[in-house]
Amino acid sequence: MISIEVNTADGVHPLTLADLEALKANLIEVLSEKKPEQDYGFLIGELRDHSAPMISEDGVARIGGWRLTEISGRPVFERQQMPRAPLMRFFHAPIALDEDGRWRITDVIIVKVRGR
Repeated sequence: MISIEVNTADGVHPLTLADLEALKANLIEVLSEKKPEQDYGFLIGELRDHSAPMISEDGVARIGGWRLTEISGRPVFERQQMPRAPLMRFFHAPIALDEDGRWRITDVIIVKVRGR
């Protein structure tokens, strides 16, 4: 089984392809609840149509255009705006283990980033 290790506040935990599939469904669910819809709705279609979860050979987990990274010591799926622009919107979806030991998306937020 393909998996990677993810650092959290309480230790290191495995993340598998099955976890990524469940996180994809959870990400769609969280995005569906966000307002205003125009800021998030296009992401739902993108996830449904073009977002096979994968773990690359170099250990990077992805759900389509979302890449797992670490921000401020926490695991976060990040989707960057393309093409680059002077002011860009990145989407951050932090993940955490719930009380049942399943990975969950805790929120999706927009982060405005100035380009170079």
